[in-house]
Amino acid sequence: MGRILLLLAILMIGFAPAPLPSPGRNTCADLAALRGEWERVSIVLSGKVGHVKPGQVTAIFKDNQLSFLSDGIVTARWTVVLDATQKPKAMDLRGDKPKNVLLGIYRREGDVLTFSCDDVGTGIRPRDFTERNRSTEVLKRKKQ
Repeated sequence: MGRILLLLAILMIGFAPAPLPSPGRNTCADLAALRGEWERVSIVLSGKVGHVKPGQVTAIFKDNQLSFLSDGIVTARWTVVLDATQKPKAMDLRGDKPKNVLLGIYRREGDVLTFSCDDVGTGIRPRDFTERNRSTEVLKRKKQ
């Protein structure tokens, strides 16, 4: 009987599922990949296409902080919280006030970053990038 239990224990350990990847590792890698300066190339605000002047708006990711500059002047600062395990990947931007939160999704394809969210404070995260009446911003990495 003891040998059978030992054999069962060995088999259970041998066929145990591998641990899932740590979400922190994926999230940290994504955050590191965003580091640097990005230029706004397009923007849709609440479903309406906005005007983009080339080089006017810059986004700077540093650690978990995101700053937007317009003509070199800081216009917004956010704390970035990523969850790379979600499908699509989740990016929350948290401002300086408790209700100043954007729940969004993102994708990075090489040097292009797309971020889509609902309006501040709604608490609604888009399900995909095709939803109407959302705000979507496309940024392109600046060449150093």
